[in-house]
Amino acid sequence: MSGEQQEKLKAWVAVALPRSTRQIGAWIEKEFGLVYAGRSGLIALLHRLGLEYHKPQVIPRKLNEEKQKAFIAAYENLLNSLSDDEAVLFADAVHPTHAARPANCWAPSQENLAIEQTSGRQRINIHGAVDLETGQTRMIEVETVDAASTIRLLTAIETLYPMLALIHVFLDNARYHHAKIVQEWLTQPGRRIRCTSSRRIAHI
Repeated sequence: MSGEQQEKLKAWVAVALPRSTRQIGAWIEKEFGLVYAGRSGLIALLHRLGLEYHKPQVIPRKLNEEKQKAFIAAYENLLNSLSDDEAVLFADAVHPTHAARPANCWAPSQENLAIEQTSGRQRINIHGAVDLETGQTRMIEVETVDAASTIRLLTAIETLYPMLALIHVFLDNARYHHAKIVQEWLTQPGRRIRCTSSRRIAHI
């Protein structure tokens, strides 16, 4: 590539922030009619032009294979022992965000990249549960995920299964899932939900 072409490429990368060398190669072929047969040659060119591929660090998660196997075995045993008037659900909360998120891309090495955050509501809170065997779900949108929303969700689950005598619900180690008022609600007469703590799988 000529010096002029290299400068054009550098300027384009700084604006377009392409996410792959394939995308860059396609642009070079379209603009200059040049084809890079090997990816290594193109990468070497980009580095000579002061361009880098920004990659985030990956934090490995500590997995406990034995705890995974034990939980799966216990879950399968529960499923195999269920009566026709019982069900098993897993409950948790999610917090989808309405926001722009940065992604990996090629860019000038000396440039500090930034994107403008989206306006408006940034996130919603959803407390929900799913039956993995049937795909049946029950979800509620709440202002705050807490003990009160846990009770609302459990009440909604009972309403979803009016004919069942017993509903097993797995809850994670969040403090609001095991709050005193939640425990008091579960002990009320007529409650058909049995909550199982999944604290033991918090490190799985």
